[in-house]
Amino acid sequence: MFDLNKIRTAMEQGIILMKYTSLMSGDTSEREFTLKPEYTNGMVVKNEIAEKLVCYDVEFQKWADIESTTIISWKTVE
Repeated sequence: MFDLNKIRTAMEQGIILMKYTSLMSGDTSEREFTLKPEYTNGMVVKNEIAEKLVCYDVEFQKWADIESTTIISWKTVE
């Protein structure tokens, strides 16, 4: 299990690349996510759910919620 606070902090400061398993399809996905307001049109989201990460998909320009148990890996890219 990953430290979700560390991931949230990294997303608040820039962009991360996260590899995870989709709960809908069971497929492995790799997406760039952020919480930095300059990418989210100024919107700020509080992550209140302990087991999920609410994050902004940079490429598709939409919000997503990722279940913590589905995260395979992540790294900072920007």
